[in-house]
Parts: sequence; structure tokens; C-alpha cells
Amino acid sequence: MRIAIVEPNAHQPGHFSNEIRDVAQAMVRGGAIIMVYSPFGFKEQWASEENCVQRILLDQPFTKRLLTLYGYQLAFYKSAFIAAKQDRIDLMYVWSYNSVYPLWYNMHKNKSFPIVLILKRVLRPSESIFGSAFLGRLRTKISLIFLAFLADHYVVHTTVLRDQAQGIGIPLKKISLIPTGMTHANSFPEKVDARLQLAIPNEYTVLLSLGVHREEKGSLQLVRAAQYLQSATILVLCGIDRTDRLEGVCENPGIKPHVMMHLEYIPAEYVPLWYSACDVVVLSHLSDFVGDSAQMLDAIKYRRPIISSGNLNVRSVIEEYGIGVEFNLEDPHSLAPAVEAVQNIPVDLLTDSFKQLQNVYDWSRLVVQHLALCRKVVEDYSTV
Repeated sequence: MRIAIVEPNAHQPGHFSNEIRDVAQAMVRGGAIIMVYSPFGFKEQWASEENCVQRILLDQPFTKRLLTLYGYQLAFYKSAFIAAKQDRIDLMYVWSYNSVYPLWYNMHKNKSFPIVLILKRVLRPSESIFGSAFLGRLRTKISLIFLAFLADHYVVHTTVLRDQAQGIGIPLKKISLIPTGMTHANSFPEKVDARLQLAIPNEYTVLLSLGVHREEKGSLQLVRAAQYLQSATILVLCGIDRTDRLEGVCENPGIKPHVMMHLEYIPAEYVPLWYSACDVVVLSHLSDFVGDSAQMLDAIKYRRPIISSGNLNVRSVIEEYGIGVEFNLEDPHSLAPAVEAVQNIPVDLLTDSFKQLQNVYDWSRLVVQHLALCRKVVEDYSTV
């Protein structure tokens, strides 16, 4: 089977590069031939290999002249459908999308194969158009109507996303729930060695929040809660700050002693170092964030307990496997007792649970579901 994986955000900071690389390579091991289409290549470059070929479809200077996000997306999806025909693919797997219309427009002009779309998010906040909140809400409603007819099949990572997809009119038979996967970390640095390299004192209890910091991930509330931590506990913030406010908040005299900032992109090769250096991973999502958490998977990979708020999927994992505790993001005083509670989880329980979860989220196992779905969608498409 020839599958094109389409990722319009591959060049952006985040976990896209490694996620696409891992799933593409796992699909190849499962017998598929994979083409990966991206606009400008990947933020974290990786080499093409036999039966797994990358195609860069746009050039940066041309796209900058397009001025609008719609223009860039229209150009990318047009190029993706042309490349797909040239590559004689059986199915297009759209790994994520920015806006509905550019994908819908090109699909209805060029489609000659089935499309599977991963819904990492269904309900998005409405933004005003020309200063009008009404026009913003109207655009959102129209986009959801288009979304319900956009693909031949949809993949979601959580039960909440599945319910939301049904709520906008996508039939349940066209929705598959397959979690995001992960690869195993066969080895990673010892905590002492990692802290030595990162200049983190060994006597501290280290909480790690690593990723792209956005409003929806609760980073600002988390930083404000840091002022109530014990004196020997620090919060380490790693990754790009999309709020543009974290540094200012951390200048507060009560917060500053408890926070260590590294607010820039963390290349994949350094991610194991930061996780090895920490004691606990903190996931501070707001309650309306219902997607899967790449940071939860990293915590499982590097066997670090979790303190979480808001994310229902993380909550269900914590409750079932006992790998962490919850805190109330709206109550800044709740973080400190959560740190104490998570450190009292028995080591044997954590060891057993992480082993089980690494199997649950193993790409080698999950990709079997993806490939079975692809074969079914192609078969159904050919009989229509």
C-alpha cells in the first residue's frame, strides 16, 4: 500500500518531526510504502530511506510573498495533491490541518483517492473577523460543517475528541480512536549526569514543564503557583514561549527563586537530558484542552511521575495506572502538596505502570491499527 502522510506544520516547533518520523518508519516496517509531504521540510531533519521518502513541496521565499495563511495552505495542499497523483498513492493521511477551507477546496478539485484526517482538535476558539465576534462565530460554524464532510475517515486520540467529532455530525462509523504512539528510550542519562550538564544542583526537587508554552497549556498559572513551592523545589520551563509573558511574570520576587527558564526551542537530542534531570513532569493544561499530550508520552518514555491538571485523557491514565497526582490549576496553593504527594508514590508501582504504558503506546503495536484502517478505507472507497 502506498500512503502519503501530509503534515503542513512539520517546520514548526513541536513534536511533529519525531512523531511523523516514528509513525512513517513503523508503517514501513508494517509493509507500507510511505511518502511524507511537508511545505518546507522538518524542524528536526531526518533522512529518507527505502520505502519512506520525504518531499518538500514549497520554497520559503515564494510562500512569504503569499502574505496570508490561506494562501500558503492553498499552495501547499495543491502541491500535495499533485505530488500524490504523481506518486500513485492509494491513500492520503492528513496528520493535522490549520484551516478547513484550503484542504476542502483542493480535495474537491483534485481528489482521486481516499483521505484519512487526524483530528487533534475539533472545537477551536472563534476569532473576530474585521472586529466582529458574530462573523467569527459564523466562520467557526461554517468550518465545522465543512469539517464533517472533509474526509472519508477520521482518527482521534481521545474519547472526548470522538464525542466532539460526533457532535458536529461525523458518523461514528467514520471515526476511529487510536492513541498517539511513542518509541522506547533504550537508554538515557543518569539524573546526576544530566544535572551536571545542565547546571542544576542535585539537592533540588525539579519539576519540568517542557514544550511550546501557550495560553491553553496553563503555563502562566503554573508559574504563578511556583511561588508557593518549598524552598528546595524549582520549576524548570523549557521550550518556546508563545504567551510572550512568562519572563515578565517570572521577574516577580516571590516567583523568581523557584523558576529556571530555558525559553527556546529544545532540539530532540537534548530532550532526554531535560527529562533525566527532573524528578516530576508537570502538565498544566486548561480544562478545555482535550487532545493527547506529547509531554505525557515523554514522561512515560523517560519514567517520570506526573502532576497534571485539566486534561481528561491524562487524568484517566493517572487514575488507571497510578503514575501521578492531580492539582487544581485555579488554586496556586495546590501545586506544593501535589509535589509532596507524587513523591510518595511507591517506586515499584511506577516501574510496573511505566512498563505497561510503554506497551500500550508503542508505535509498533499502534501502527497495526493505522494500517488496518488504511486498508479498510481503501477497500470501501474502491467499492463506492
